Amino acid sequence: GLVDFLISFGFLIVLMVWYGYHPDWRAAALPLFTLLAMVAAGGAGLWLAALTVQYRDFRYIVPFLVQFGLYISPVGFSSAVVPERWRLLYSLDPMVGVIDGFRWSICGTASLYWPGFLASIVLAVSLFGLGVVYFRRTERTFADRQRTAIERLRVGVALLMLVEPGEIVQRACDVGMVRSQHLF
Repeated sequence: GLVDFLISFGFLIVLMVWYGYHPDWRAAALPLFTLLAMVAAGGAGLWLAALTVQYRDFRYIVPFLVQFGLYISPVGFSSAVVPERWRLLYSLDPMVGVIDGFRWSICGTASLYWPGFLASIVLAVSLFGLGVVYFRRTERTFADRQRTAIERLRVGVALLMLVEPGEIVQRACDVGMVRSQHLF
């Protein structure tokens, strides 16, 4: 999160002072890139949170998506290695603009790829805005899903405590916990 970023950034400043590296005027743009990273992460987080609550098995997909995002974002390589004809398409990943922006402002690398950076801004803001809308729309069902699961658990425990084993399946069918009486 943001706290980890600030701690790491503090270490970066200490190392820059230790090695005598002084960034130029571009370092003033760091808050913009930090804000863009927070907007992109917040939008993705809103989408993933709502989808995880709505579809319980979605939580198994999230680590794969995070790892995939790490590989397609220019973390271990420069986005300048992407051929020019694919660069705008590659910039549809909002983190490309963030990572290139940090490199540009701290390391003083070559100029930013402005069409790609603007695409990253538009996509990050869109991801966040649509994430807020989707989260707010599905938020009403969060408590209902949780309540329904708790009610089913209570009914299941009550069935186990109060009835004979032969009647459990019949009563579970009656309350909608089981769709078919032919389980075995």
